[in-house]
Amino acid sequence: MKRGRLSDEERTEIERLAELGWKAKAIARTLDRLPQTVSNRMTTAGLRCPVDRSFSYLRNGKPVRSFSREEDAEIERLSVQRLSASRIATACEQKFGYRRTPATINTRLRMIATREEGVVGA
Repeated sequence: MKRGRLSDEERTEIERLAELGWKAKAIARTLDRLPQTVSNRMTTAGLRCPVDRSFSYLRNGKPVRSFSREEDAEIERLSVQRLSASRIATACEQKFGYRRTPATINTRLRMIATREEGVVGA
């Protein structure tokens, strides 16, 4: 099983196969990747809607938390005000009490847009 970042070719292939109706597990087997890696790419590329779920755990000693509906609403509200991802991350940390990176905010905004607009090819 390959690890690490997806190559440009792998991202393109995931998108191509997903648009043909392939499921994340089947694509993962084809590319020798973890299903969650493929699923994450499909979600961030707008090829499937994110799933509402709640989780909290430690990764390398740092807390990882799911986004709440309240946090999503705040991110959207701040985005409409044309704030940068960095400023949104800082505002969310102050309001909700845990750190988000600008990259995480940008990814979450894409996921929120996907959820609101529906899935490509659905």
